[in-house]
Amino acid sequence: MYGIDQSDMEKASAKDLRKRKAAIKLLLHKGLLKIDFTQGEPIYKITDKGSEFLRNYTEFDLYRRRFGALRVNL
Repeated sequence: MYGIDQSDMEKASAKDLRKRKAAIKLLLHKGLLKIDFTQGEPIYKITDKGSEFLRNYTEFDLYRRRFGALRVNL
């Protein structure tokens, strides 16, 4: 949930997991990501607005610097 998988939970501290969850919630709130439930499990997809932000290196770049690459299915 919120882009956090089991391997993240084993490696990261609780503080880092809270920060990652907050960052993804912000990206969802701003409309940069959407969640697709059609496959049965949540898949994060970058919206058109999110693609524009990727080109301009804004929130996604800040997220990448802080947490590493954002794993989403395109």
